[in-house]
Amino acid sequence: MRICAVALVLSCAISASAVEPGRAEPRFYVAVQAAVDPSGAQTELTSELRQMFIDKLKRRTDVAVTAPAWLPVDPEAMRVELARRGVHAFDAYLKVDAITETVAPLPRDPSRRLVTVEIEVSLHGNTLPDRILKIGGDGRAATELVIGPSVDANAVRRRLVREVADAAIGEAIAATEEKIALVALREHGASALAAPRRR
Repeated sequence: MRICAVALVLSCAISASAVEPGRAEPRFYVAVQAAVDPSGAQTELTSELRQMFIDKLKRRTDVAVTAPAWLPVDPEAMRVELARRGVHAFDAYLKVDAITETVAPLPRDPSRRLVTVEIEVSLHGNTLPDRILKIGGDGRAATELVIGPSVDANAVRRRLVREVADAAIGEAIAATEEKIALVALREHGASALAAPRRR
């Protein structure tokens, strides 16, 4: 079996979001919304993918997926407290843009079948509490597996869907982080230009 997902290196974003020595709280808070399919509906699969997304974020020490106890509900107070603590907050949701699943007999050996799965997802979100800056990234993964006549093709297909979905979600997160890092670099550059020069 081969996974055809592109592995993106989380260079700028990871280094920028690494937890400082002695820092007890994460740098990012992500409020994860419901995942949806291409039609915008919620299904059993999108619920599973949403949980995959949450689990990936939970493995990060620099990300919180539940609102910190100190985070105010009032937007202005939230903005002030986030800035004071150096924490960036976002809401985000996952969308399944396309999914292809096929089970076909091999041309030279009809007793064996080729199971192919491809999935495309996209991550969408906004900064909190102002929702001014939109964030997002795309992810795609595909795989295929040859199975024998006695193997349950539907069970294999379901397993492969979850495997490629996990890879695609990881790619979408990486693409989103790259965009966030680029915005941070632009903001840093703008701040440096606006700062008065010392003589």
